[in-house]
Amino acid sequence: GIMYTEGTYDAANKTITLKGKVVDPVTGKEKEVTEIMKIVDDNHQTLEMYEPSATGKQFKSMAIKFTRK
Repeated sequence: GIMYTEGTYDAANKTITLKGKVVDPVTGKEKEVTEIMKIVDDNHQTLEMYEPSATGKQFKSMAIKFTRK
């Protein structure tokens, strides 16, 4: 599916925070998601994704570490 997000860049923390919506493939219902991308240095970045659990509380559903080859 397609996930559409918008957000802001915090230059002091080198962090991009994106918020948006995606259709949950399990339930078929739309849910809100948050992605936080951090520029660690010139060769490393991290990406974390948060979404609501069954109780509605946000949890980290994905974490990726990028390293330049």
